[in-house]
Amino acid sequence: MEAPKKKSDYDNMRKEQSTMKEKKDKMGMFTKLKDKLNQGAVCNTDIVSASFVLGIQDIFALQNCDDVIVVGRLKGKVTVGDAVYISDMGDDDAQIFLTTILGIETGPGISAKEASDCHVGLKIEKGKLHHLKRGMVLHTRDQSIAEVHNAYINALGDAYVTQQNLELSNEDIAALSITDCAEIWRLFSWLHSQKEEGEEQQQENHKKIDKLAAALCQKILSANEIFYVYNKATGEPHLFSRTIKRDEG
Repeated sequence: MEAPKKKSDYDNMRKEQSTMKEKKDKMGMFTKLKDKLNQGAVCNTDIVSASFVLGIQDIFALQNCDDVIVVGRLKGKVTVGDAVYISDMGDDDAQIFLTTILGIETGPGISAKEASDCHVGLKIEKGKLHHLKRGMVLHTRDQSIAEVHNAYINALGDAYVTQQNLELSNEDIAALSITDCAEIWRLFSWLHSQKEEGEEQQQENHKKIDKLAAALCQKILSANEIFYVYNKATGEPHLFSRTIKRDEG
């Protein structure tokens, strides 16, 4: 699949997301992020000196330690030693973690003390303990909810649509939340609606969507509770959920 050519390729998609985001904010879901950040504001005063956001596109574990390397598109400036938050916008009940940037790579084997507005690899202290996944967002406290949400959407699009063309493994599907599935489905459908494709390619796309849709249905059936709000303009329901882990069998 041809990769998007501009950093703003998902801007139109994000505009479509704005109505859902506003609904969520009214229901208090996005204000949870504000509350959690305010609670953690005293953890490290160095946070206020840094300013960046990065959606995780890929993760690489390191041997003999709990640190990991995360790769993504950096917006803003990051410096070695910066303390940052890790948020999962795909899970309303997920905790927000505080960690430290131990290293920066701007290319294969190219270490740096700081980086700005580029594709970058960041070494995260004890990242394994936080069960990181693609789509999670690293950000400083000054970043707005909209910036964190946009980084989340971009990371999902970059990782699962641009890089993998919705070729999802069982491991990929297991890591996705209901919200992740819905967002990836929307991004994939939007991207291909911008192209003129033959019937064979359209059928192939439908097969990929069917696999994602089946996984989404199973996750919905496993949810502890489901609630939604309606878009008054279109009548479209926006679905939210809370999922609980179940014992095998």
